[in-house]
Amino acid sequence: MYYVDIKDILVVFLFLIFSSVLNTAFSNGKDLSQQCKRLIDKATKKGEIQVLITFNVPFTPEGKLNEEQIKEQRAKILEIKKEFKESISSSKGNIKILKKYGNIIPILLVRANATAIFEICNNPLVKFIEENKESLPLEEE
Repeated sequence: MYYVDIKDILVVFLFLIFSSVLNTAFSNGKDLSQQCKRLIDKATKKGEIQVLITFNVPFTPEGKLNEEQIKEQRAKILEIKKEFKESISSSKGNIKILKKYGNIIPILLVRANATAIFEICNNPLVKFIEENKESLPLEEE
């Protein structure tokens, strides 16, 4: 039997909210290249900024999946995050992973400089990138 942890429910809930924001942004015609340019400009001025990366992997809330589908989805999310980490290991930019969110949702929180953001924007594994409004300092994971 599969037991759901309250943290899992909260993470999925936050992802659903984040997804609706993304869908609104895309439906309003926001161009990812304009978003990247804005983030690169901001990182150039500040040195580094926090960004949320959404990966290009199908996602369905786990409440709509059976046990086997949940395992498969989590494996795909874990794999794409692993591929991304490998792809940034040779990065010329400075990327620090702050929050991994496990294998529940296809999102990663990082602190990155302008060069790294440029590389993230051009990474085929990345579906969307958005600035994270920093409220509390986060340590590297």
